[in-house]
Amino acid sequence: MNLRITPIKAALAASLAFGMAGQAQAYIHAGSSLLIDEMHVLVGQANQDGSFTPSSPSSVSVKNFQFTVTNTAALDGQLGATLATCGGTPSSNNCGVQPAQDVLYAGPANAPGSDTLRGPKVYGADGTLLWFEPTIGTSSTGSNWSNSDSIIHTAAAATSALFTPTHSDQIAESKLTGSENASATSIIDSITGFLLKFGVTSPDPVDMLFTFQADPDLIAEIWGELPYYVNSTSQASVNANISLNEDLGNKGVTWTPNGTATVNDCLTNGNGLTCTELADTQDLSTTVGTSTDNSFDQHSYGPNASGLTSFGILISGLTAGDWTLNLTGKVSTQMSHRYIPEPSSLALLGLGMVGLGFAGRRRKQA
Repeated sequence: MNLRITPIKAALAASLAFGMAGQAQAYIHAGSSLLIDEMHVLVGQANQDGSFTPSSPSSVSVKNFQFTVTNTAALDGQLGATLATCGGTPSSNNCGVQPAQDVLYAGPANAPGSDTLRGPKVYGADGTLLWFEPTIGTSSTGSNWSNSDSIIHTAAAATSALFTPTHSDQIAESKLTGSENASATSIIDSITGFLLKFGVTSPDPVDMLFTFQADPDLIAEIWGELPYYVNSTSQASVNANISLNEDLGNKGVTWTPNGTATVNDCLTNGNGLTCTELADTQDLSTTVGTSTDNSFDQHSYGPNASGLTSFGILISGLTAGDWTLNLTGKVSTQMSHRYIPEPSSLALLGLGMVGLGFAGRRRKQA
């Protein structure tokens, strides 16, 4: 009798092994990063020749500032997170001391259960936060993981000068083969984790020149999915928003760079306040995604390679009072898929169960 049911057991084992082998071939990857460099905040007077004359400290002064970095990463519902914040005034704050130290760093977030872990301050060849899977269509690292990281290297107002350039970097990246879902989010709140409150005491309206360089990189891909994977999706997003608001009034400015240099996307609210877009070279608020096997979607993708382009606005009509400048940058990924055994595997499994039932009945009769 044992010899007769052995083929049935073998068929059952083969069907299960076949399903597991198919599961291991699935490959979904998504990632998003945003590098911001040479960010300058100048308050003063715009000249007709295109130059800019900063106001004296007696006319414009920093009241206070706050930086925040938040990293989260999730895998199959299990969350990992890191958070750090600092702030104060240029002469008294608890941020890192430049240039010997980074202004703010919380450490990477790795989702529990990840088989590839991101270490602290791991950089690629160009000195930006490392991409683990940089090549489209090639799986080389781990099976199931999700992580994110962000850092503010230098920042305006973290020293005694308002005009120190800001430099930050952030990344979120996830990969799946057999897990159900994964997501990673890396958030930097306010001017690359920067909220700046300053006061204008000049009797005449002043101007603000806000410029920076940025390099977004986004990829979403699905490769080698077998027919019994369903609802497979891969998505990556980046979003950068800039706002300036009068603290005790109704004047304000919002700007979301979206790569439309010929259209002024800088919007104002309040009499006497104007905003002109000077440079808008890439879309910094976009999403890429795919739900089709053996396909990918990307935006400005060139991981760990310099791709900085210029952005800038000129705001005029800032009157006396307190103002708050805020920039929020966010990169994120989201992906999922579900495994259902293919019909042939289910047929083998059913055959095995029927055979085992028949063998049990024969054993009882014997």
